[in-house]
Amino acid sequence: MVQESSRMQQVLKHPVFKANPLQAITNHLKATLPAAPPPESLSSAVHTKQQQQQKKKKAKAKVKAAGPGRSGDMEM
Repeated sequence: MVQESSRMQQVLKHPVFKANPLQAITNHLKATLPAAPPPESLSSAVHTKQQQQQKKKKAKAKVKAAGPGRSGDMEM
């Protein structure tokens, strides 16, 4: 706790923090945190959703093809 208190006092005395606290915090975070991954493009997101829907349809068709009371899995 003493270390954190000491660190906070150093931050509060820093000229960059005194001039613009929000900008100082923003710069610190940009320098210390890993970069965010680029956002997924809209067309890519739509394509992925379409692929997921197709997989679900195929799975349902497979269950129906197996017949009533069967899911295509082996019973133990």
